Amino acid sequence: MSLIQQVREKLYNIHVLSLLTNGSVAVIGMVTYALLCHTLTLTERGVWLMFQSTFLLTDSLRTGFLSTGFIKFYAGTTAEVGRRVAGSAWLIAIVITLIFCCISIPGIFLSHLIEDAGLVFFLKWFGILSLISLPYFMASCIVQAESRFDRFLKLRLVNLISFMAGIVLLLFFYERSVLSVVYAYFISFVISSLFALLSGWSRISTIRQQTKANVLELYHFGKYTVGTALSYNFFLTIDNFMINFMLGPAALAVFDIGVKLLEIIEIPMRSFAASGMPILSGAFNRNEKETVIQTMKKLIGMLTMVMIPIVLLVIVFAEIPIGLLGGGKYLDTEAVNLFRLFMLFALLSPADRFFALTLDAVHRPGVNFYKVLVMLLLTLIFDYVGIALTGNIYGIAFASLVPVTTGIVISYLALQKYAVFGFWDVYRYGYQETKAAVSNIFSRFRKG
Repeated sequence: MSLIQQVREKLYNIHVLSLLTNGSVAVIGMVTYALLCHTLTLTERGVWLMFQSTFLLTDSLRTGFLSTGFIKFYAGTTAEVGRRVAGSAWLIAIVITLIFCCISIPGIFLSHLIEDAGLVFFLKWFGILSLISLPYFMASCIVQAESRFDRFLKLRLVNLISFMAGIVLLLFFYERSVLSVVYAYFISFVISSLFALLSGWSRISTIRQQTKANVLELYHFGKYTVGTALSYNFFLTIDNFMINFMLGPAALAVFDIGVKLLEIIEIPMRSFAASGMPILSGAFNRNEKETVIQTMKKLIGMLTMVMIPIVLLVIVFAEIPIGLLGGGKYLDTEAVNLFRLFMLFALLSPADRFFALTLDAVHRPGVNFYKVLVMLLLTLIFDYVGIALTGNIYGIAFASLVPVTTGIVISYLALQKYAVFGFWDVYRYGYQETKAAVSNIFSRFRKG
């Protein structure tokens, strides 16, 4: 086998495809984000962020109820079982979406009572956005469960490129307002859902094969994961709410740009989380306890090792990405130092993410649910204390350490009941695997 064939074979695997998906998505997302940063004022961008984060928080009800459970019960099954699970998931998703639509109707008429502009946009739009994004959402769940990350890449690209194209058109016609951006967001979901339906990847026809048993199975698993997902997403967005209402939308825009650049870390984490969940679930379903723990160790340890040089580079050169992404108006704000702090704290993220993922895989979603509730409570308390003591967004950054470390400890202790392993062994194993992988790459190139 030639070197080119070996490289091609290594690249065409679910981990690399997942990484390419998230990498491509992140690049396009960053370009779109930069366009918004350079055209909207700080206050206008804060309004947009409030709308978007509130919508995504609400949509996490649907995502949390179905995505993890669907992958768990769909991956590795026969075609017949898979169709029943897909149809049952479609039924649940439709019910949840119709509930959203019903709730949104009175919200439209009561929106004039709300003073915050971002919340007004949310009340007017979240029902219809949930409805038109449903086929896109279901197709995304299905292709991930099938480990078809090439298809997932196409779905995500259609969604993001259509949104970016909409922003470019708005700029071309000088329609620089938050409402225009919301219109572009709406159209991007129309296009991506049509693509999901026409491609057949949404499997909408399987709804006829739904069964009561599969619906109940997804429901009983989902009632834990939905709480976890909602609480976790609220945990991620509570900072936005606290900053928006205590410091104002302009401060939210400054804070968000420092957080947005954490995509550098989120790309590999989301990629390996998406490709790792089917592996962990499959190993658990086969009762291969050692494989579950070894896979988890590898994911946490290797990602942490890869992140260390990236974090060091960011600490030294943080001004460059902030300036490129947001423009000069952000360089004189807290955004640069916030980016440095968040990148440093992000070294804890692999342990937090993959301990939680493993708990879901070994069928202990309840632990994640209660853990995230604790983290959410700690976030509320320490965010308020941090802002009250500092009077600025630095208080939020330092406050974030408390819930994250608490979550890691809770997850680790819960996993000990499934299999005993040392905490620091995770990082030792990751270092050894990373060293072996690097040596293997160099030896292949020398042979080639």
